[in-house]
Amino acid sequence: MLGGLERVAGIQLSNRFVWFVVAVTLLNIAMASVSQIQFQRFETLDLMAINGMFLELGLTLCMLILLLATPMTRRRWEERLPGLPFSYILNGIAAVLNCCLLLLLMLAPVLLVHRYPALEEAGIRIWLMLGQRQLLVLFAVLISANLLQIARYPLRLPWQAAGLIGAASQIGIGYYVAYLSYYNETFLRLNDVFYYNQLSKRFDWFPELTTQHVFHNIEAPWFGQYAGAAALAWLFTLLLWLPAAAALSRRQHRQTGP
Repeated sequence: MLGGLERVAGIQLSNRFVWFVVAVTLLNIAMASVSQIQFQRFETLDLMAINGMFLELGLTLCMLILLLATPMTRRRWEERLPGLPFSYILNGIAAVLNCCLLLLLMLAPVLLVHRYPALEEAGIRIWLMLGQRQLLVLFAVLISANLLQIARYPLRLPWQAAGLIGAASQIGIGYYVAYLSYYNETFLRLNDVFYYNQLSKRFDWFPELTTQHVFHNIEAPWFGQYAGAAALAWLFTLLLWLPAAAALSRRQHRQTGP
């Protein structure tokens, strides 16, 4: 199983569109940094929000590419490993692992370059602040990936429709978390995890979702509860598509033969 998982993950990462998205994401982060230095002085939290938006968008696009390319991944698997059945479950798990890897690759330059000395002098741990937020964003992307696969396997929707559901799910999750954080004190510390609390500053028609409280490092009890709830939501949605994906793998293997 581990060998098959490694091979599927490698096939997925050979998709050049994934690396194009990673490169564009890093370029946008670099351009925001240059703009900060030479042209426009963003406020520190605004620059962090912009970088967070680029990371979320890049990770979401990578997730969509990895999963929507499943037919191509299966064809390459059959070309390289004839006789070995293709597993849609391994394909979905490989996409999860690759999303984690790609997020680390995109996040590492931000952690290395953006030191935010004013915040560090105030005793705020930058790596912890960015790490906490991006972990929650990662869970949101993985939940959206599960919803995409629920639409594809149990519901049997076309890949295009499933992709739209996955993209809409990510937007909906981010907006709903920002909405809850504005109106419910239990979620107050999640206000700046997603970019939606910043949009009212750019667009007059967008509802105000920015709170007066800023939590740079989310305290341990709260962050553990948020991350635990996100992990449970991911696990629950994962279990909803696994049986249908396994049944599809068996059915296609019987049709093609050993």
